This record gives sequence, structure tokens and C-alpha cells, in this order.
Amino acid sequence: KVVSQSQLGVTARRAGGTGDIEAFGYLGARSLDNPLAFAVVDVGRATSGAGLRGGFGHHFLGRPQRFTAGTELQLQNDLRRNYSNCNDVPMPTAPTAACPAVSEERGTVTLDQRELVSSIGAYVRDEVRLGDRYTLSGGVRADRIRFEVRDRLIGGTNPDDSGERSLGAVSPTIGLLAMLTPAHSAYANISSAFETPTATELGNQPSGAAGINRELRPQRSTTYETGIKGAAAIGLRYDVSLFATSVVDELIPFDIPAGNGRRYFRNAGRTSRRGLEVGLAGARGPVELGAAYTYANYRFRDFTVDTARYAGNRIPGIPRQLLQGSAVLRAPVVTLVTEATVADRMFVNDANSDSAPGYAVFNARLNTGTSIGRTGTGLALGVNNLFNRRYAASVSVNAAAGKYLEPGVGRAVFLGVSLRAGSRP
Repeated sequence: KVVSQSQLGVTARRAGGTGDIEAFGYLGARSLDNPLAFAVVDVGRATSGAGLRGGFGHHFLGRPQRFTAGTELQLQNDLRRNYSNCNDVPMPTAPTAACPAVSEERGTVTLDQRELVSSIGAYVRDEVRLGDRYTLSGGVRADRIRFEVRDRLIGGTNPDDSGERSLGAVSPTIGLLAMLTPAHSAYANISSAFETPTATELGNQPSGAAGINRELRPQRSTTYETGIKGAAAIGLRYDVSLFATSVVDELIPFDIPAGNGRRYFRNAGRTSRRGLEVGLAGARGPVELGAAYTYANYRFRDFTVDTARYAGNRIPGIPRQLLQGSAVLRAPVVTLVTEATVADRMFVNDANSDSAPGYAVFNARLNTGTSIGRTGTGLALGVNNLFNRRYAASVSVNAAAGKYLEPGVGRAVFLGVSLRAGSRP
């Protein structure tokens, strides 16, 4: 797999009085040569985009407010070609229709199409101070995304698979912030979101056809969240939140036995995501401690594939519980940092018939450095996966032939050296 990528961007900002304005633009290029089991994929991509945002403070009905508005435009132009993968053709096999030159990795062209994606979005947001303790905010965003495929491989048994789809949504949000004390606050938000399939997800069709998948729909969600956060006098900082998200047409990845590892996507009817997030951090003298805990009860509510009903099952690929912690001990010459990640088991398919086991992984490192005038050196010595735990760092959801687990790296020792010269004293 060979990838090259370049990007150039520019941002301009100007502030004055009670307002500010910002504009940005960028250009990018990417090329991909990716030999996969089903094909050698060759993609040339050009991207561009621009945006404008402005905000200003004002008073309305005697209330101080902060109004923000903006718009964004993005373009993507892909030239995608798939070739028959001839890596597994044994020598000295005679040339075949798919692999006319046995010594070449690329065989005949099986897909040749131009993929164009354009999106435009606009949004407005306003914050209103309601007295000294409350702030009410609200906003709305409108998006329109257009996908177009121009088939370049037409003739014989290859029909013209050109086509286009336009997807759009209006997503409102509202929130309330209450300052309980100068150091503690509570908040509540209701927000909506809209996520389209990517161009690749729309292009990969289980039938093997080119063009655009017209059955795959964007997912839409509504989230309710409430929480409290603040800091105590002893140096403890905390953040606790409860959330519930209802998703319609959630995008779910899957494989098919004849797909040679190719990823496809389908929509679940309805899913629910309910959970709790807790964050704690504090410092006392030379010691700093931090921890973050997530409880995720994510389930299918309405999801049927052929004759299989998955309602009530957990959404695969997400552990129900995840705990991350860190401890830092600072000494005059050296700093010791330790980190831990403890994850619950996670299901790997929609049927919940198999799962990746839970795990606990620990990292540790020592940092030290010296400074003389404007020069300095730094040294870091560390070990990742300190106890050489065998675990699945991630999973391939609904993979064919049971190839779900993607192993994490074993014990790894690293050494880093940094040099600094000419810095300000």
C-alpha cells in the first residue's frame, strides 16, 4: 500500500470592537495504490474547500448576546480505478483474461469511474445571558451533500452506471448552562446530527455493481445530555455527564463471504446509545492523578437482516465499560508517568454470538531534561504494554470467516532524545 498526500491551507482572522471575522481556504491532493484481495485499488484525489465565519456581541431586549454565523463549501474529485489482482497467479501459469501479463501485479481494469462530492453548509448560533448565572444557547445548521459518479468503463457487458444522489438535513441544537457557584456549573443540551455515507461506502455495493448505492441512507441522531463539572479547593477537577442518543438508520459495516475482505455498509432501523461519562483529575504536591470512566449501553432497537432479528442486541465494536487512568510523579531530575487502560469485552458481530475479551494494558515512561542558557536536552525512556498483554486492540465488525480480531502490539520499548537550541531564556 502506497499513499502520498499534500495539503495547503490559509486562514485569515480579524477582530475589532465587539466582533470578529475569520475566513479559510485549502487545497489538497492524495494518491493511493492499495493491493487488496478483491482488486488493486488506484485512487487519485483532489480536494478543496473554503469557509467564512463571523461573530459579534450585541444586546436584545436588554440581554447581552453573542451571535455567530458561518458557511462552508467543500469539494472532492476522485478518479478511481480497480484492477484485477494478479499477485496470486502462480508461475508459469498461462495468461488469463483477467491477468494477461502474469508478471504484472495489475490485471485488467474492472472499475473506472470519476467520483465527485460537493457539500455546502450554513449555520447560525446565538448565546443569551439570562442574569448572572444562566446562559441559553441555540443554533441550527443546514447541510446539502451531492454525490455523483461518472462511469468511464462502458461497453459490451458493462452498462453505464453513472448517477447522482443528493442528501441534506437541518440540524437544530439548544442548551442551557447554569453557574451554581464560581467554580461549579451544570448544563443540559439537546442536539441533532446528520451523517452521510462516504463516497467509498456508497460505491461498495454487495452486488458488485458500479455506480452509487441508492439503498444506503444517511444516519440521523438526536442526543439529550446533562451534566455537572467544576473544581474543588483541594485541586480536584471533575466532569460528570449522562447522555441518551436515539439514532435512525445507523450505518453498520459488514462483510460477505465472497467479498475477499471488502467492507460494505447497511442501515440499522433504530439504535439507542445511553451512557455515563466521569472524569476526575487532581494534583497534590509532586503527584498528579487523572481518570476517565465510560459506561456505554448501546443497543439495536429495530434491526432485521433477512430473517435474523437483532433487536435488543448490543451494538458491536464498543466495550460496555472503559476506564483510563494516569499518574505522574515529578522529582527534581526526572518525571515518572504511568498510564492504564482497562476495557470490558466487546461483541464483534450483530448477532452477539462472539466477542473480544476484555483487557488491561499499562504503559510507563521516564522523562528527564537539562537546560544550559538557551540550549537544552530531553530524554524519554518508556515501555508500552508493560506486561506484554495479548489483546485485541480493535475489531473488524461483522468480518467474514470469523476474522474479527485485530491484535494489539506486544511489549515495546522506546527511547526518545530531543535537542533545543536558540530558545528564549
